Amino acid sequence: MKNSKENDLNTQSVLAMRGSGYYSQRTAGAKIAIDATQLIMEKALKEIPKLPILRMADFGCADGGTSQEMWFNLISKIRNSKDDRQIEILYTDLASNDFSTLFRTLQGMQGDPELSFQNKFSNVFVHGCGTGFHQQLMSSGSLSLGFSATAMHYISEKPCQIKNHVHMVGANSNEKIKFEEQALKDWESILLSRSEELAEGGR
Repeated sequence: MKNSKENDLNTQSVLAMRGSGYYSQRTAGAKIAIDATQLIMEKALKEIPKLPILRMADFGCADGGTSQEMWFNLISKIRNSKDDRQIEILYTDLASNDFSTLFRTLQGMQGDPELSFQNKFSNVFVHGCGTGFHQQLMSSGSLSLGFSATAMHYISEKPCQIKNHVHMVGANSNEKIKFEEQALKDWESILLSRSEELAEGGR
């Protein structure tokens, strides 16, 4: 991983999320997609080595509402199997993310309190990270299980202006090439960062 950080304009400085659970209220499709991963997540959980602390992460978590039920079900399964290890979940998103709603939701102060795994299960610790996932976000070799849904398409920098459209689908061929190059660069950064974070045998 590189030690220095460039001061380029990046998406963290220009993107912001509306508060009060706005995202989860308007993204039923994202929740459907996340709920469909439940068996995949359970299978991954069975395959990871049994480390003293089970550290998991939700990359690009938004306000946490769309993935809350999936995490609740996963933690329920862990505890029902008589596994009482300490569990840490790191919720990550941009600095402008609606972290207030995230923590209110997870503590049962907003949304469905029955899904508040922090209130129901002991030895579960939740942390937030307001840094984009294009760089390493936790110590090397510490992550047991990582998850992300409908987030990895975000690029870290806007490579150029799109002259005749508001979205890259309307870009001309030269503009598309610049976006493709940026996406490739960012995808490589994402994979390298996650490979650094993952514990041996992590998923």
